[in-house]
Amino acid sequence: MMLVRYLVWLPTYDETSVIKLLHSDNPQDVPRAIELMQAIVDFSKSQHALLNDSFSSNVKTRADLMSIKLLSYVIKSILMPFINIKLLLSEQVHHLSCYSHLAFTIFCSCMIGGHNSRCMYSQTLNCLGAAKYIDDMFKRHSELDPGHQCLSLGKCIEDIDHINW
Repeated sequence: MMLVRYLVWLPTYDETSVIKLLHSDNPQDVPRAIELMQAIVDFSKSQHALLNDSFSSNVKTRADLMSIKLLSYVIKSILMPFINIKLLLSEQVHHLSCYSHLAFTIFCSCMIGGHNSRCMYSQTLNCLGAAKYIDDMFKRHSELDPGHQCLSLGKCIEDIDHINW
């Protein structure tokens, strides 16, 4: 539903066409899948300036746009080597390497701590290794770093363990 909400911002799509892209009658429709992936990449390119500006004070919208931007990096890095016949072999390898690093980093950042907050020594080493990979990725590709966000609660509330956006 998030993609339906935002892909309609592209001039070539309306809600019906976006829903058709996302929910095809034929799940093996490769041209439709490629069109969907290219639409996500195009959307991310069109919203790049808006993410850099103070476009939205709505944190949820901004988080959605940043998530789509990250998704578009992943999609572009896996899609380009297979659809752009003008790429050199080294450029294809670069894209595929970027994809594998992004996919691994995203996997590691979802799994830090896992479902068990009490981890063993070896798990702690794995988590630290994953954090190191993430840190290295952000150092090499600073455009992927979302930066820090500060929450203002307005007043000091004790014993808060969860804050809803």
